[in-house]
Order: sequence, then C-alpha cells, then structure tokens
Amino acid sequence: MLIRTMAEQRPAAAGRRNSGTRVAFAAAAGSSSPSTPASCTGAPSWAATTAYATTGTKVSWKGHYYTNRWWSQGEDPTTTGQWGVWNDLGPC
Repeated sequence: MLIRTMAEQRPAAAGRRNSGTRVAFAAAAGSSSPSTPASCTGAPSWAATTAYATTGTKVSWKGHYYTNRWWSQGEDPTTTGQWGVWNDLGPC
C-alpha cells in the first residue's frame, strides 16, 4: 500500500509555515478504482443485469463515464478495451 501525506506531496511555500494538517492518500497495489463513487452523478451506475439496447447510453462505473457502441448486457465497461462495446469517456 502506498501512503503519502500532503506534506510529502509538495513542499511548503517559502516564508510560510506548514500548518501540520496531514491528509493521507492511499492506493492498494494491484487494484484499479473503487466502484462508482458518489461524485459520478451524471449517469446511472452500470449493472451487469441491465440490457443496454440504445447506442450511446451513458453509464458510470469505477470512477469513469462510458457510452455503449452497440447492444450490451453483462460486459463490464472496464474490461472491453479500445475496440469493445464500451467507450471510456474519462473520469467522473
């Protein structure tokens, strides 16, 4: 696990004291993203049991927005790749 504090991320500006406030960032090795965070409010969360029949349907999944290129059901947007059914529109 990688953990860095804000103080380690960037040095304090010249002439200013560090307030001592620390915020930790953590990323587990080998994991991608968490499931859809609350900030992905622009589209419903992808569901394996839903049939996405209309081309261009926008969903959110694991911190990204996706649109489908053709009918799909059960294909995880994070695993279809560049030429797959889902087009990655980037982070939410």
